[in-house]
Amino acid sequence: MCPSSFLNELDDVAYYTPEETEASTSETQELELEQMALAMEGVDDTIFNDLTVITNNQLVKKSLESLKKLKEKIKDTSVARKFDVEKENVLSKINKQKEKIKKVMSTAPFWRSADKLGFVFGTILIISFSFIIGRYPDTLAYTFIQWLLPSFLFYRYVHYYSMGWHYYISDFCYYENLLILYFLWFDSSNEQLLLICYLFAQGVVAFSIKAFRNSLVYHKPEKLCDLFIHSIPMTIMYHIRWFTIPSQ
Repeated sequence: MCPSSFLNELDDVAYYTPEETEASTSETQELELEQMALAMEGVDDTIFNDLTVITNNQLVKKSLESLKKLKEKIKDTSVARKFDVEKENVLSKINKQKEKIKKVMSTAPFWRSADKLGFVFGTILIISFSFIIGRYPDTLAYTFIQWLLPSFLFYRYVHYYSMGWHYYISDFCYYENLLILYFLWFDSSNEQLLLICYLFAQGVVAFSIKAFRNSLVYHKPEKLCDLFIHSIPMTIMYHIRWFTIPSQ
């Protein structure tokens, strides 16, 4: 029984004048007392239960926490949706730019200009390498090689990775180049490592020039890279063995 009904029944039962109570019979008084008792029993079952639910701190805290979590989930989902939309827009723009670049790179004027730049770069590289190794055989030549080899290896890795051929980097010649760089940078006094680098450079790597038909094509960066990766180890180890070591 709700509190409002209880108050209404109290209004109906309690507001009597003394004259009306004296004039009423005993039977009506007993009925009124029974109604009041029933009303009081309803108070115990309804009002106090409602009060306990309202004043229960744990339930209130749980409900507030669940509301906060729900709000956070809604925010997260909305932010995630916005992020996905922005990501798709950015990726679509990048793909469009890639297609435009591919179209430009496939045109004849682009390749003519690239061939010209490659020819100039290859010519300068051959001339500078020949001059430095002849003029500064024991000083600047090694510095030049220590910068030239990593540049070619980095170019080859980037090019192969863009083409999906990056597993070809596991070829033996690349390990030989890295081994020579380690020898020049960190352990140049190790005679056993010197012997290993010399045998690899004058053996398998040198033979691969003939096996892979490497050629000096100035306007093709790939051809230049192949030739230098196979010929520089052979040249530099031959120079160390027959020129640098005897002079020291």
